[in-house]
Amino acid sequence: IFYVQKVVIEDNNIVSSEEIVEASGITENTNLLYLNTRSVKDKIASLTYVDSVNIKRKLPNTIVIAVVEKEACYFINYQESYYILDKELNVLEVRKDSSLGLIEIAGINLEAKNPGDKATDSLLIPSFTEEYANFSSKNKEILNANLIDISDILNIKLHMNNLVIKLGDTENLKDKLNKVLNILSKNPTYASAIGYIDVGFAVNPVVFIEN
Repeated sequence: IFYVQKVVIEDNNIVSSEEIVEASGITENTNLLYLNTRSVKDKIASLTYVDSVNIKRKLPNTIVIAVVEKEACYFINYQESYYILDKELNVLEVRKDSSLGLIEIAGINLEAKNPGDKATDSLLIPSFTEEYANFSSKNKEILNANLIDISDILNIKLHMNNLVIKLGDTENLKDKLNKVLNILSKNPTYASAIGYIDVGFAVNPVVFIEN
């Protein structure tokens, strides 16, 4: 009576329910009372787009699996392929097109990476991209970069089409971005202008816009 007859998958938008069930190893021969939920969670969490897993038993014969998926935030164009990355620069997938509306990352020596790998061995760069993603997700209407150049970690640049945001190093990122946000909020035409906003120094920002 306690053998699994139904598996319910919740909150998955990217990973298919079939893929999650297959990864879980749960079959109709699985007994709910003896199910090793830790093992099942680990198996499902091995899927590259899965961040965390929650499992509930519903007696007499149902398993509910709720997943939290990793969000695609960035991409790197490498050898005619697009490496899709989350905000911590984990490789989620490799595809032939970048039609996901993501931010391009320039300046990382990617070499050959596979889904599940880190795009870089640096600890500083993923920390920066995570903080930037968290900030920009709340301010996309104003701060909408299409490329981040981190080829020089002491001179990071955001590109909003023809407008370059010069951030300097990774220190005090939130304060720097708030300065940029304040400038763009007061001068919305700057977002489509040719020029730069330099907030890389402790002094007041420097703004140059071509006439």
